[in-house]
Amino acid sequence: MTDVRMTDAAARIVTTRFEELSAEFTNTVPSLVAVSAQLNLAAGEFGSDLGPGTGAFEISWREAFRVCGTTAAIIAGNTNQMSVDLSRLDRDASTEIHF
Repeated sequence: MTDVRMTDAAARIVTTRFEELSAEFTNTVPSLVAVSAQLNLAAGEFGSDLGPGTGAFEISWREAFRVCGTTAAIIAGNTNQMSVDLSRLDRDASTEIHF
């Protein structure tokens, strides 16, 4: 049985795309914090009523971006490999949720 692999050039393109996607997810988190603050500010006198909702919004999307970013990084790290490096996978998934 012969392994089917991408060329090195194609693998670099895929790896780069997933690395950039992972970075994009990570870099989006500060924007979420700003959006939450803007929502409360825009609500004026009702801002305090939105507080719990915007907090939940921020936490849920921050976690979604973290999961997607970690997944993209794992895909980038294992692109064109014929097996999954479990020790690398464990390191990539060792992040914690921060509220």
